[in-house]
Amino acid sequence: MKNIFFIIALSFLINISFSQRVEHFEKHKCSHGHTEHLKAGLVYNLAMNNYDINFYFIDLEVSSTTEFIQGNTFIKAIAVNDLDTFIIQLDNSMNIDSILFDDINVAYQHSSDEISIIIPTITVNTYFTVQVFYSGTSAGGGLTSGNWSGAVPNTTWTLSESFHAKEWFPAKEVLSDKADSLYVFITVDNSLKAGSNGILTAITPVGGTKSRYEWKSYYPINYYLISLAVSEYEEYNFYAHPAGITDSVLVQNYVYDIGPGNLEDIDQTADLIELFSELYGMYPFKDEKYGHCQAPLNGAMEHQTMTTTGYFSFWLIAHELGHQWFGDNVTCATWQDIWINEGFASYTEYLANQFLVSQAEADNWMVAAHDYAMDEPLGTIYIPLADAMNESRIFSNALSYKKGASIVHMIRFMLDNDTLFFDILADFQTDFKDSVATGADFRDFLNTNSSIDFTDFFDQWYYGEGFPTYNVIWSHINDTVTLDVEQTTSSAVTPFFGNDMEYKIIFDTGDTTFRVSQTQNIQQYKFHITNTVTGIEVDPVNWVLNAPGVIFTNTNIKDISDQLNIYPNPFAGKTTIRFAKPLSGEYDLAVYDITGSMIKHITNLNGTHIELDLSNFENGIYIGKLLPKNSKGNTVEFKLILSK
Repeated sequence: MKNIFFIIALSFLINISFSQRVEHFEKHKCSHGHTEHLKAGLVYNLAMNNYDINFYFIDLEVSSTTEFIQGNTFIKAIAVNDLDTFIIQLDNSMNIDSILFDDINVAYQHSSDEISIIIPTITVNTYFTVQVFYSGTSAGGGLTSGNWSGAVPNTTWTLSESFHAKEWFPAKEVLSDKADSLYVFITVDNSLKAGSNGILTAITPVGGTKSRYEWKSYYPINYYLISLAVSEYEEYNFYAHPAGITDSVLVQNYVYDIGPGNLEDIDQTADLIELFSELYGMYPFKDEKYGHCQAPLNGAMEHQTMTTTGYFSFWLIAHELGHQWFGDNVTCATWQDIWINEGFASYTEYLANQFLVSQAEADNWMVAAHDYAMDEPLGTIYIPLADAMNESRIFSNALSYKKGASIVHMIRFMLDNDTLFFDILADFQTDFKDSVATGADFRDFLNTNSSIDFTDFFDQWYYGEGFPTYNVIWSHINDTVTLDVEQTTSSAVTPFFGNDMEYKIIFDTGDTTFRVSQTQNIQQYKFHITNTVTGIEVDPVNWVLNAPGVIFTNTNIKDISDQLNIYPNPFAGKTTIRFAKPLSGEYDLAVYDITGSMIKHITNLNGTHIELDLSNFENGIYIGKLLPKNSKGNTVEFKLILSK
């Protein structure tokens, strides 16, 4: 009875303490979230759609040497439908001591990583509170304790993405429901520091050897971006000064390895905040902070306002900071649309190189990104429903990150206007601020805010599989350069990619680049060039994700109308080759594909014509060669275009 009284009294004090602030939190209504795909996959209990989270207050005691935690989480929510059962997720590894619902101790069930509470009916638009008192050793990776083989102080940290928040606090793991505000209070030994989201409002002594770090954030936040990290940290702080505000942005870092190399990398955070504020719009959490908590992990995690990172490097800081816009301010509405987070954050690495290092370094980054992307020739950026809970697929480096970044770069190329491109990114941040978005939302935003219809582009590049290869046969007759381009694709699921392409024509005194639109797999382009052409390059500055193709530069392909005539050409399967003079067995006919492999050989041609049948071969550009059987004749080469 004494314990129950203490719990009720504690709850009363908490509600008195926070009531004025909490009552003024208004639920951000998300108009852009499309979660029907995730619901269809039953990734979470649909009963959780009957309420919206308004406020989390997580109050835990944590050590740096164990995954054991104890404390409570207080939740304020609003019913969006009449509600007689409240369900929240909490891993079975946590032991529940008691639960208060609207300050009343209630019975509950805890199984299958869910808490279920039968409650008196809560009517729509009514606020209510739930407080869960619990303890236990976290299982599953949501909260981890460890170090790098003893080389650094032991650290405890959280990684909740994508389904692991429930492993350390009662959470509604639904992307479309951002909490409007958050308190994280962490009680630790006095030898430790504890970092989290938002502003550190107080460090309060608790007993003789412990202190409570009191972090508060008033920006909407998704469940998996809530974090804590505890270690023997040193604090290293400075300020960024993005244009457009009179104040500055605090960069607050909890670091256990604070050597000169790390300091040099960390210091670049200010330049990056200032750059991305210019490109994407003002840093979304400017009234609180940005910073880092160091932890012994391979990589980093973009926890809102305070990234958890295993190390410091220019590209990693850029990537995780980019997430504060793409991932934190605007979050993917479903894990199938992780591109909204990872594709744009990865492209942020390219932009950091382009604007703060050099274009050459950015170009090298994109070459490497394309190489990674082409490691998955059958993959889509959009996550199929069957893989919506497969974390290795969700976080595919080749698809979600590198191919994702590649198509952002291609969108920039298609718009052909950097001012418009960055205006669209900044306006998208404003329009979807504090909310969630899908790839389809970004496509529609592009369609509305540019003169280009990106529907086919997204069908091919975002929802479609693979990438194209461009094979080219070029010829230069008189003052006309002719390019016959054959596009093949890595996956039969997406047989064509329609986008702009650049071709560089190299001649004896220089070069010029032409931009064209590819509207079908086999296409011909003609350019007026009077200089002597020595070669061509496909996609010379690497705008488009494409595999290296064959460039056929044999100058024997000339005007052959005085020697033979081919009709039709292009042809659907069969064509007729007519000779200028009757042949009497002194010539053979060989047909090669674009790679130079012979696919057909007809010997001892006779008469005035021959019917050529390529019906059994794939569409494409082929090379025909009329081969003399003795040294007196000349080889005649010609293009054959098969288009069924």
